[in-house]
Amino acid sequence: MSDGLQVAEVVVRYPGAAAEAVAGVDLSVPTGEVVALLGPSGCGKSSLLRAVAGLEPLSGGDVAWDGVSVVDVPVHRRGFGLLFQDGQLFAHRDVTGNVAYGLPATVRRDRAAREARVAELLDLVGLPGTQRRAVGTLSGGERQRVALARALAPRPRLLLLDEPLSALDRALRERLAADLRAVLTATATTALFVTHDQDEAFAVADRVAVMAAGRLLQVAAPAELWARPASRDVARFLGYEAFVAVPGPGTGAPPAVRALVSAVDAAGTAPVRAGGVLALAAGAFVVAPDVGGDARTADVTGTVHALRSRRGRTEVVVDVDGVGRVSALAPAGWTCPPGVRIALHADAAAVAGLPG
Repeated sequence: MSDGLQVAEVVVRYPGAAAEAVAGVDLSVPTGEVVALLGPSGCGKSSLLRAVAGLEPLSGGDVAWDGVSVVDVPVHRRGFGLLFQDGQLFAHRDVTGNVAYGLPATVRRDRAAREARVAELLDLVGLPGTQRRAVGTLSGGERQRVALARALAPRPRLLLLDEPLSALDRALRERLAADLRAVLTATATTALFVTHDQDEAFAVADRVAVMAAGRLLQVAAPAELWARPASRDVARFLGYEAFVAVPGPGTGAPPAVRALVSAVDAAGTAPVRAGGVLALAAGAFVVAPDVGGDARTADVTGTVHALRSRRGRTEVVVDVDGVGRVSALAPAGWTCPPGVRIALHADAAAVAGLPG
């Protein structure tokens, strides 16, 4: 018998919709594992999560826990916890009142046990000593920590999180994503986590399931998913921005393509097969200051289209012959006017191999 969550050929169909929101999805989440459903808005990831929770009726398929179907089990009896984007805290209750609401009735009635469990949960989510604070005095991040504590209070066998960090600013999201991972790991919580943010998914999950148009495209650990996307659709969603065909033996190819193939071959980071495709992310080329910016002495050159600063690093949008327009990385503070040809090096760390 399989342990944890099993989703088998699940279909969710909304009346009047042209296509199924979830189209025959199979997915397993073993006990203690965190799986992220990653995809763009409208891809079906929240519909799938709601179907697992019992909030959406199935048009087909089955949802089971430890091999036993829960399709006919009411939402409140499935033993699953829920955490949504807005936290849905009770404004008329203080922090203790909100967290204690999630406790089993037997614990709520025992004052000492209730206070001990609330204190334990608040310590866990990084809010010690906040028991008597009013909800209205909490920041957005603090509210989500309280909501997480409440969701964990009854020790759910599965925690379902629907974009719980998306309403927060980026810096806070990144901090809370790391904290969320730590909490889920410390409590050995089995979780299904919905997000459209790749960085968030990679920070929180043991495995990431990429969705598009109601279907799962690939399920893999974050490092494997990035290094070996299964298709162009997966690679595009992950941020790969250009695709280059691998030439066959003896076939003429632009210098930039030859440099990419040589770099990937040397690094052994991706399969390079004639007729296959190399997917290039930002940083597949780096500006080569070691040749003094003299493009005449470099094997790979490109024409600067624009410069942009992104999160403390310099990206150069550059047109590379035989490859197209890509984002190269440059040293911090590096600058150059548009239209200038510059020297580049290929970096295999930002290249993935795809089937032809």
